[in-house]
Amino acid sequence: MRKVAMESKRKLVHRLSALGMALMLITAGSFLAGLGCMTGMGDGSDDDYQETEGERLYATARLTTGGETRSCAECHGPEGTGGVDPELRGSTSSHLQSHAQGAGTHPDGVKYPDLTHEDFEAIAEFLGGAHSDDEGDDFEGLIGDADRGQTLFTASLATTDGVDLACSNCHRQDPACAAGPSVLGQSAAHLQEHAQGTAPHPEGIRYPDITPQDFVDIEAFLATMGEDDHGHDHGDE
Repeated sequence: MRKVAMESKRKLVHRLSALGMALMLITAGSFLAGLGCMTGMGDGSDDDYQETEGERLYATARLTTGGETRSCAECHGPEGTGGVDPELRGSTSSHLQSHAQGAGTHPDGVKYPDLTHEDFEAIAEFLGGAHSDDEGDDFEGLIGDADRGQTLFTASLATTDGVDLACSNCHRQDPACAAGPSVLGQSAAHLQEHAQGTAPHPEGIRYPDITPQDFVDIEAFLATMGEDDHGHDHGDE
């Protein structure tokens, strides 16, 4: 009897040990699985994807001054690479804000009044552009001369293509005979972005020799001519 009891005890201990080992393996497996989920967050998968604030703002439909609900992505493509309207990749926050709230051209004059300066900074970061603060120093303290600005606006200036072109060749005051969009009321920073930076310009034309003072003077001249009424096709502006 004693031998049988000892044998039963050994079997019980063996079973309990096996059960304990199984529980340990299950616990370890659960821990590793949870760790894998944590380290996999933001890896681009559909389940774990974490969008940036700028991307969220860019894709969010919001009420416009035209009474419609639209998102930037609807017209400019989900990645800002263009769609119904031009590409926005590389646009700075000042460029975006000028078009969405200021004097910048926008189809049908649509504006987004509820976006903040910080919102435009976030959207620009998503689009791979710069913050307005990164380039605003170029024009600090400069005072525009409207008469000189008119001369610059109508003068034939050297481009990177080796062709001399005047701004007024395409951006005439009369939209009916203009090859390019109106630039009335545009800021010096906005003009510089299109003439020298990453903003769209027909055929990639750039004006390398225009200085910050030149842009400020042109801005002063354009301000005397009024503001764009958004009543025509804005093309790639």
